[in-house]
Amino acid sequence: MTEKEALELSAEDKYHLTRQVITKYTLKNMLSYLCSLSGTSRSGYYRYFSKKGKESRRKREERKEELRKTIQNAYDFKR
Repeated sequence: MTEKEALELSAEDKYHLTRQVITKYTLKNMLSYLCSLSGTSRSGYYRYFSKKGKESRRKREERKEELRKTIQNAYDFKR
């Protein structure tokens, strides 16, 4: 893999990797540096792991699942 073929990660994946590195190597004071390396923001990191952020993602997943079921039912109905 060349440098131009760099792996693209979502912000969600970057936040999880950052948290894993901080936990594994006890780098609590390195969050700003790790966020700058990954191209994410500190505020985004904290917002992602906040209660409100977790609740928002859970609700979004529920809506996606409801929509998936609706689409599947419509598709099955046409058969």
